[in-house]
Amino acid sequence: MAITSCVCYRCAGTQPQKTALHRTDFRHDHMTPATPYALSPAFEQILARQCGWVEPFSGPVLARLAAGVKKIADIYTGGREPCAAFADPALRASYAAYYLPCNAVKLFPVLRELERCRSVLGRGPRLRVLDLGCGPGTLIAGLLDFCMQHGKKAALELDITAIDRDGGNCSSARELIQAYCAAAPEAPAVTAVHILTGDVHRLAMSAESGFDLIMAGNLVNELSADRHAAISRRIRALLKPDGIVIILDPGTHQSFKNLLQFRQELLGAQEIHLLAPCLQPGSCPLQHCPDAWCHEKLCWSPPGLVRLIDERTGFTKHKGVKFSYLVATRGASPARPCEGDKLWRVVSYVIRNKGEERLYVCNGRERRLLRRLARITSAASADFSVSERGDSVTVTGAEPRNGFFDIGPDAVFRKSSCQALPGTLAAHLNQPC
Repeated sequence: MAITSCVCYRCAGTQPQKTALHRTDFRHDHMTPATPYALSPAFEQILARQCGWVEPFSGPVLARLAAGVKKIADIYTGGREPCAAFADPALRASYAAYYLPCNAVKLFPVLRELERCRSVLGRGPRLRVLDLGCGPGTLIAGLLDFCMQHGKKAALELDITAIDRDGGNCSSARELIQAYCAAAPEAPAVTAVHILTGDVHRLAMSAESGFDLIMAGNLVNELSADRHAAISRRIRALLKPDGIVIILDPGTHQSFKNLLQFRQELLGAQEIHLLAPCLQPGSCPLQHCPDAWCHEKLCWSPPGLVRLIDERTGFTKHKGVKFSYLVATRGASPARPCEGDKLWRVVSYVIRNKGEERLYVCNGRERRLLRRLARITSAASADFSVSERGDSVTVTGAEPRNGFFDIGPDAVFRKSSCQALPGTLAAHLNQPC
């Protein structure tokens, strides 16, 4: 994870009194991946129908949604119970219009990174999924949308269990999943849906009959430190021996500190091992940094309604959404990286500026910003321009500069053929890391 810059937004002009829903116009020439992530049009239409929105949106409708979005932000930043954001139907509609799509898309790069190294979604005909603190179905819908967009329908069936303390959230999650399955036949088949109201301790199954994938979005930041150990134990008990757990966090400075504490609890047992974003489970190089923390700013092409709400609130989700994440597995311990200290993990997109490219790498002990000038044409560092977040790379000969390391003519920057994931995952790899 790293702080990265997203694409520049180009305004479409003065907002008319009634505004049609349309996608934001993006440029792709500056600090952006080749294709920004986006929810499918089907997903956007489902949300609109669920909330009774009809475009073009009138000023009063937008004003109500924007006011609700600001109130939800005040609830979270003010330390109030998050359930207050879902008790009011008006706030629930504002959440669905704005925060739900912003949070759902955060799952996409994490799933893509996993799929590039191993097949999570193609491991068998049936995938058992658990969503802890499911809210109104945000991550489940995000999972369905990712599968549909990336052609994962074939031979994939999802058995879904979701749990939340708020009964209204559970009802919304059930409605959203049903609506998505009905409106998007290209999505994977959902063979079972179990939506439970209550605490994770209601789930009383062993790992042998447990889950292939456990997800938790914006849950850890809402947990007090004294609950980290109990939730970690529950996750370990519910995860299959080769299962994957994905933890998504808001990406704020304070939530990152909470995530590090939770990571320590989760990895405390020998059977749970870190997959991403770090190459090793040691202390994070930013753990004690007072003014920086490890997070991603995700470039995306947001729904038009997100942009319209941003215009009224002054928020900037249309420019990018921040998050931190953690991916772990229950299995054998990882093998020692074959390149030792030369092995790094790319933790940002390639940041393209005039005459140069930059990206961040991290080895679990140190994070570095690397720069390569456009005039450098050495084949030894040609992989720099085509690197993606999550790639394992070997780096030698980078020269320290003021605030970054320079990939010069004699430096080496190559994608690694070394398998940095735990040995039990080797059989599931689609391609070398």
